[in-house]
Amino acid sequence: MGSDVHPEELLARLAALQRRIELTRQSRRQPTTSAAEPHRNEQAITWNISDIPLTERELGVLAVLTRNRGRVVTRHQLLREVWGFPPETRTNVLNMCVSSIRRKLQSYGAPCMVHTVRGTGFILWS
Repeated sequence: MGSDVHPEELLARLAALQRRIELTRQSRRQPTTSAAEPHRNEQAITWNISDIPLTERELGVLAVLTRNRGRVVTRHQLLREVWGFPPETRTNVLNMCVSSIRRKLQSYGAPCMVHTVRGTGFILWS
């Protein structure tokens, strides 16, 4: 698999994913009978022509990082927004999730733009 997709395109795809996640969350809060209802089982991002399957938590982490593109997102913020954990929570679940995201992206030849900011959190950049 080639890596002929530029980082800017990956960022655009992540932003589109974030919009779909938000639409899905809104549709869950406000049920509708419209035929245009978002697909509720969207659990992948597309790289080149391949769908990369991700868990709901992995998608959540990418969505938060995409919303804050270019800014450091603290561990506490990610744990609160994605898992609903209080700030004093000590867990390794976020590190495991980011590791899984990186592994999945790399297995499809996608560049990993999730970078660790030691002692603080994570940042999404190209």
